[in-house]
Order: sequence, then structure tokens, then C-alpha cells
Amino acid sequence: MQGFTVGLHKQLEYVKGVLSQRNNKSFELSLNNSLFPGEPTAIDVYIHGVSSLFWASKKLQFPNEDEQKFSLSIEPESSISLMDQMVNLYKKAIDAFTVYLESINEDDLEKKIPSPFGGDDMVLNDWLGINIHHTIGHVAQAIRLQALYLRHNNEMET
Repeated sequence: MQGFTVGLHKQLEYVKGVLSQRNNKSFELSLNNSLFPGEPTAIDVYIHGVSSLFWASKKLQFPNEDEQKFSLSIEPESSISLMDQMVNLYKKAIDAFTVYLESINEDDLEKKIPSPFGGDDMVLNDWLGINIHHTIGHVAQAIRLQALYLRHNNEMET
């Protein structure tokens, strides 16, 4: 079932490359400030994307646990750089997803599970796919928001 994580690992490598290229004086500013007032920041969108994958993986493994245990966040006062924290959060989400995948077999993918959002039951394979695409989409959106902020503020090297 490694096929599920291929896209996530590829995107993680892409994210590391892009972030390392943009890791300059404007790096944190471009992640922590929105382009327009009231819009989400790039870091908020990024954390939402990776946190969703982490939450879904943990919720499937531990359905009766307190959901507060399933959150990820950036530590502003950390001695670890923001870029490294972002990469580490994505790795943590992928690791949680991988652990879950290793706990099931191929037949489990066709089983119905209660929808986490209420309503009709879902096929597990569909739920896993939704989470992968949701994460990849939000991480890509965060990278794009950062680029737009840098370009808008003439801080992006061409």
C-alpha cells in the first residue's frame, strides 16, 4: 500500500526544495502575513493541510481518543527554524499515515467506515484518497500564497 504515500513523499521533497530556495530575510514574513486583510496566511493553510492528514490518520487508529491529541502546530519560540518545523510537521503527518496503512490490509480498503463528518458511511479507500488530495492541495496552495506575497511585495528573486 506504499502507493498511497508516493505523492506525499514527492511533495515533501518539492516543499523542502522550494522552502530552502526562499529561506531568506522575507521567509517568515511571507508565511505569517496574508496578502490581503482577512485572508488566511500561507502558514495557516500549510498547517491545516498537514494537520488534516495527521488528524485523519490518528482518528482512524484511535477513534475513541480525544481529538485534541491529534493536532499539529508550529512553535514560534522554538530554536528550530520555521522551515525545519514545517518539514518536520509534514514528515510527522506522513509517518502517522504510514503507520495507519501498515495496520490494515488490502481488503480493509473496501470496507465502509462511518463518515467523520456525519451522514452516509464511506469506503475507506475513498476516505484515504480524500485526505491525500486535501493535504497535497493545501500544501501547494500555501506555497503559492507565499510566492504571491513575495511577488506582491517585490521580494521574490526572479
